[in-house]
This record gives sequence, C-alpha cells and structure tokens, in this order.
Amino acid sequence: MSRNDERNFRTHYYERVGFKGLNEKTLDTLLNEEPRSIEKLQQFCLRFSVPSIMRLEVWKVIYEFSSIYSKNSSEMLWWKENPYFHIKQMEKRMQKITDDMSLPQELTVQFLVRQGWIKFDVKSQLKELSSCNFTTIATSMVKITDSAEVASFYLSQELHKFLHSHPKRIMDDLEKSFIKKLSNIHPKLYSYCEKIDLLNNLPIRVWISRAFAGVIHENVLVKVWDKVIGGSMKILVFVAISIMELCNSRLQQSADWREGLKIFDKLSEEDCSIIVQKAIDQWTKDGCQLFPCDHNRMNREDCTSIVPFNKTISKSTVPLQQLVKEIKFEN
Repeated sequence: MSRNDERNFRTHYYERVGFKGLNEKTLDTLLNEEPRSIEKLQQFCLRFSVPSIMRLEVWKVIYEFSSIYSKNSSEMLWWKENPYFHIKQMEKRMQKITDDMSLPQELTVQFLVRQGWIKFDVKSQLKELSSCNFTTIATSMVKITDSAEVASFYLSQELHKFLHSHPKRIMDDLEKSFIKKLSNIHPKLYSYCEKIDLLNNLPIRVWISRAFAGVIHENVLVKVWDKVIGGSMKILVFVAISIMELCNSRLQQSADWREGLKIFDKLSEEDCSIIVQKAIDQWTKDGCQLFPCDHNRMNREDCTSIVPFNKTISKSTVPLQQLVKEIKFEN
C-alpha cells in the first residue's frame, strides 16, 4: 500500500468512527492561529484533502472574505455585505436586475457593475461567453455554499479573477499540455478524436476558464477547487485527461464530434468522483505543479508553496510541514 493510499484509508476510517484525523487537527491549528496564514492554508489545500466541514472557512480566509484575525470576522462580514446590498439595490432601481433572473445571474450583474463592464442591454450581455463563464462558476458556488448569497459572490469573484488573471500564453500552454498528454497516454483515442475532428471542437478552454463548473458535479468539484484555490492551474489539465479516459470507449463509438461532445453532458456523480480522484492522483505523481512545466519560474523546487499572483504571502511562524509533524507526534 502506497503512502497516499494508507493516508486516504486512515482519513476515511477516522471519519467513519467520528475521530478527528491528522488533516483535520492540522487545519484546526491553522484556523486558530492569530493571524491566520493565507500561505499555509494554500499549502494545506495543495498537499492534503480539505475536510468538508472546514472547506468554506478555508476558502473564505484565502480569498479574504473572512479576516485573518478571527476576532474581526463579524466586522469583516459587515464590510462585505454592506456594499454588496447597496450595489444590488442600485441595480434594481436601474432595472439591471429583474425578478426573472436567477441568483447566479444577479451575482454576474454585480460582478459586471464592479468591473465597469455593464452594458445597457444586460440580458444580451448575460449570454456573452465572458458573462457565461462567471455565471457558471457562480451557479456551482451557490450550490456549494447552500445559497449563501454574499459569500457566493465574493468567492466566485475571486476564483474567476484567479482563473483569468494569467497571461494568454499560460492558457495556450495548458491546452498544449492536455493535447500532448492525451497523445502520449492514449494514442488510439487521440487518433480517433482527430479523425472525427473532436479535438478542434473540444471546449477545453471553456472548461479551464470555468474550472469545470457545469461539467463536474459540485459534490466532487470542490476537491478540484481546493487545488485551484491553493494556486494550481495545472490540476485542470489532469481533470480534462481523466474525463477523456473515463469516456474513452464511448468516444470511440461516436460517429462525429457533435455526438462526442454530448457524452460529456451525461457524466454521473459517480463518474465525476472517479474522474476527480484519478486527476488528483495523476497531478500528485506529476509533482503537484501549479503551472505548465515550461513556466519554470512559477514552479519552484517546492511547487506547493506558490501563492497566486494577486495574493501577498503571510509571514509564517511555523512551517506547515513542521506543524504536521508536531501534531503527528502528539498522536
């Protein structure tokens, strides 16, 4: 049994019998620090499985929705909620938000207003690809947060910002990395996809731009988003590869690319669970890279310690690895 398998089994066992596992104890310690370290929380997201009961709080701290000082949390929430509802009230008066809009669409309008991108014809603008990218992320986020409106908006905004904050060449290299891995790992599938012109019509850029929101079921999508919020774009390549692997036999029975694309709309929650677990395993074996290998300056020796470009690194009093060892010793 490998170290990862052993750790996964132990974590699963602890959850079943009601004990706190090592991951949960480590995360408890990180969240109780004053101030809470964004860098160490990101490292945790990249290195370990995030306990579902703590996931949203971790995301909120990383994306600065919650204060790094726990005593300031209620005040921080007020500073987030107050402008949000003021802007929403203004949008309703200007009829930018209407009663027939869904909550994710309302969040998208708020995002467009804040970015200064709002147009006169909002309903037409919501059909544009750039707006649809945000709406799709917000739709998944609303489900994950159980319709917590303000939290859904800020988390969606920061996730969207991270996904779209990188130079175009990184998106190009992510797509090239996907094509290269697919041709190396599954040459027969690659050849068949080329034959039916599926590769030219595969929405790989849309998948990456939305971090697979709308494709992967939310119950398991959160595990992918843990890695993305931790700072990894490369994990998305492995999710795409895992989708192709799972759909291998069905894709090779497709008559054309249109029929092939319909297969991706029929992924069950069980399929998604297999896809995500395999993607994380492959990403881990590949070295937990944050970006394509060509961007070596972004992948330091310890690639899991990288922080997204728009975040400042908090000063850590105790390195994460040392903290894990201390808690393990206590057990």
